[in-house]
Amino acid sequence: MKRVAVFGNAGGGKSTIARRLAELTGLPLYVVDMMQFRAGGVKVPQDEFLQAHADLLRRDEWIIDGAGSVALLWERFAAADTLVYVDLPLLIHYTWVTKRLIKGLFADPKGWPEGSPLWSSTLSSYRVIRFATVISHPSTVCSLQRQPPQSGYTT
Repeated sequence: MKRVAVFGNAGGGKSTIARRLAELTGLPLYVVDMMQFRAGGVKVPQDEFLQAHADLLRRDEWIIDGAGSVALLWERFAAADTLVYVDLPLLIHYTWVTKRLIKGLFADPKGWPEGSPLWSSTLSSYRVIRFATVISHPSTVCSLQRQPPQSGYTT
């Protein structure tokens, strides 16, 4: 276990699991949100982010927490030797996103860039929960396993 991709629905505890894995294994942890956004929630230019992601995948050891896009997930799956998929009941995802919002009123959520926009990020997470449920449905996963999306496909 040298290259680990941790992925799944919003608010499912991916970051907590990834941090704990990094502590236990000594592998370096990379958080997609920290690669995609700067302090204050400013988006990193897409070409800069894509280059950083490609460079990261060429490294010998990593734990990557998060998604980015479907195309980037496929690249990560191909490079990883271990996949950790977090799939919990929807109510838990909604509850944990709400808990993160409430705690975020007092301190920046762990793994988020400093000063990230809490309200818009939370609303985005609520929308992602519904979308990711469709994507992670067993019939969708089986069809995706047979044929990965074309390069450049994004969500």
